[in-house]
Amino acid sequence: MKRKVKGKNLDFSALFKVELKNPKFAAEYLNEHMAYNGEMKQELLLQAFMNVIEAHGITNVVKKSDVARRTIYSSFKNKGNPTLATLVSLMDELGVKIKFEPKKAG
Repeated sequence: MKRKVKGKNLDFSALFKVELKNPKFAAEYLNEHMAYNGEMKQELLLQAFMNVIEAHGITNVVKKSDVARRTIYSSFKNKGNPTLATLVSLMDELGVKIKFEPKKAG
């Protein structure tokens, strides 16, 4: 979506992709998706991971992570199911990590 502000064209999707390259922003974005408790949690979380990967450039991620392009697409599109090894390798490249905490009671 493009919007004109004070004579400038703003492309919010492009701006969002720039922000997703920032590991702190990407981690917060992924955490928000992880916190969602609806029935589409897995699909939305996979889509969020794919958005972060695409922001970094799939070719760059493939080269630096040694995860095959086909593996990325099959793991994070539709109803993918990435392996732990794939997730760890990609998270290292994207500059994010998983932190385990006890679930809140009730």
